[in-house]
Order: sequence, then C-alpha cells, then structure tokens
Amino acid sequence: MVRSLVAPRLLTYFSLILALALTPMASRAQEMPVPAPEPQSSNNTASPNSSSHVTPDPADLEVSWRKMPTRFLHDEKNMWLFPTKVGEHGNWLPTAIVIGGTAAFIKSDSPLERKVRQTDIFSEYTTRPPGTFERDARGEDSAEQGATGSSPQPQMQTQKSDHEGLVMRSVKRTLEDQKELYLTPFKPANFKWDALVLGVTGALLATDRHIEKHIGHAHYTFYQATSDVAIAGLGATLGAVWIWGIKGDHPHAKETGVLELETLVNTFLIYTPMQLLSARQRPDEGNGNGDFWKHHNINTSFPGGHAMFTFAMATVVSHEYPQKWVQVLAYSAATIVTVTRFMARDHWSSDMFVGAALGIGIGSHVFHAHCDPKLSDSCKHHVRWIF
Repeated sequence: MVRSLVAPRLLTYFSLILALALTPMASRAQEMPVPAPEPQSSNNTASPNSSSHVTPDPADLEVSWRKMPTRFLHDEKNMWLFPTKVGEHGNWLPTAIVIGGTAAFIKSDSPLERKVRQTDIFSEYTTRPPGTFERDARGEDSAEQGATGSSPQPQMQTQKSDHEGLVMRSVKRTLEDQKELYLTPFKPANFKWDALVLGVTGALLATDRHIEKHIGHAHYTFYQATSDVAIAGLGATLGAVWIWGIKGDHPHAKETGVLELETLVNTFLIYTPMQLLSARQRPDEGNGNGDFWKHHNINTSFPGGHAMFTFAMATVVSHEYPQKWVQVLAYSAATIVTVTRFMARDHWSSDMFVGAALGIGIGSHVFHAHCDPKLSDSCKHHVRWIF
C-alpha cells in the first residue's frame, strides 16, 4: 500500500513538472542566438532588426574546463537574482505557473493523498494487504511482534520485492517500447510512411535556407512567449486530467495520465541521442547554413524538440478521447508551438517537420501498445495515424 501512495503522487508531480519545464528551459537557452553575419553599411548605421537579437561574446561560446568555474558562478548569480527580474522578458508567465501550481498542490495535498491511498494507477501490479500502511503508522505491527515474538522481516522483504517489481516492470516496459520504436521504420507495413517522411524532409533540407530568408528577426520574443503559453496550457490540462482521474477514480483519465508520462519518457530517449548525433546549428548560429555535426552543445537544432514533445502529447490525448473538438484543440496547441518556434528562428523548417512526425509516431505507438480497449474506441479500431 505504501507503493500505491507514493508512486502515483510522485508520477503526477513529475508529469506536470516535465511538461511545463520543457519550454522554459529551452526558450531561455534559445533566447540569445548568434545572428548570421549581415553586411554593414558604410556609415555603421544599425539595421532596424539588428536590435532584436543580442550577439554573445565569442569567448562565452568557447567550451573549456578552464572557464567552467567562472561560468558556473555567473549562472548561479543570475539564478539567485531571478526574483528581481520577474517582470523582464516574459518571466512573469512561468513564474505565475510555478507559484500557482505549487499553491494548488499544497491546497489539495491532503484530499489527494487520501484518494491515492484508496486507488492504484498501476492495477496490474500487486499490492500489500489492505491496512498495512495504517498498522505500520500506528505501531500495531511492533506491538504484535512483541506479543508473539515474530519478526517483521518477511513483511519488509515483501515490501522490498513489490517495490523492485514495480521498478523492473517500468524499466522493462520502457525498454520494450524503445526496441519497437527503433525497429518500426524497418517494418514493411511502414515503408510508405518512411518514404513520405524522408521525401518531405529531403525537400525541406534542400530549401531550408531559402525559406529562412523570408523569416524576419522581428517579434521573436512574442513568438517564443506564444509558444510558452501553448505548451504550458497543453501540459497543465493533461496534468489536471490525470489528477482528476486520481481524485475521482476515473480509469480513463488515469490511463491518459500514465500514457502521457510514458510518451514523454520515450520521446526524450529518442530525442536526446538524435540531438547529439545531428549536432545541427540553429538558423542564427555559425555561418547561418544550418550545418550538421558543428554544434558543440547539447541543445542543438535537429530535430525540433518542442514540436516532438507537443505532438507526442497531443497524439495520445487525441487517441484517448477521439471526439473532434478534443483533437482540434490538442493538435492546434501542438501546431501553434511548432509554428511559433519556427517563426522565432529557433529551428529550420525541416527540424520542425521531423520533430512533429516523430512525436506523432511515438505517441501512436505508446497508446496502441498499452491502451485498454474498454476505455477508448481508438484502441478498438487500432488507428495508427493522427485521427
């Protein structure tokens, strides 16, 4: 019973924090890209768009162990002074979300805890006998041990075994998903989708620079803020659905929350190695050509992370609740995030297309691999595409 109390509660918090934190971390890291060199007039008059991006000192871009302590202290100073800059650069929005979410959790901690004790999201896992947690809290087991001379060691071993079983099942399930996801493109039934994605990606790679020339530098902070609002709204809504499912013991809502969390984990495990391997420069980095294998940090351009994560989440909720209005809202939020990140010159068009395609594929796989046919019509029909 201890497991059923702790695990769902931690997973609920982790799901919301992960969904809401994806955007602020990336958007702040991308807020000061290095603009491509532009010809300067003879009178050194600045271009109207030149003030929209700040050029970092080239020395700050150098990666070395020698400069790490200084940069670490500089970052710590900025983080500790963040409360004094809440009103700058749209920082009020993530601050309001964090404070509001924390207050909501504090207010609902006690009733949520009581509900979680009475339910278990992971119904396929065994639980300890009812009342074990309460007896432990009241010390009745210790009193029984003193009266009978028996040892609580078997119960402790059972609890440890249950906990290890939960962890091992979760790890095994994730590894099985990863295996299937990496093998999916090589299955003959998916060759048509492979050809479509590769064809469109190749066309966009060939025209990325031409497309980017028509995207101005103005209003990039507005586009980033719009993206933040859309992804925060989507993540907060899905987190609220999960909490509602836990508090009201609604199996469909609980399944939605669990599958959303598993989708985020699986997306991250595919997104991260692709970022490291591609090492693509962003539109305003380097020579401005979007070269691959040139970016020396983790946060690279290909594939588009915001598009990948938001379309993965939107796909799961659109399969769980196949009503048209739900699908329109979910995919509209994901599309807004994708388009605004592109308009903010954080990614190339090919980055966003590949991110969206991968997100849809990952979300569809996780849903159909673990959905309950009794809860969703999409699971019965085994739909493999967006709708």
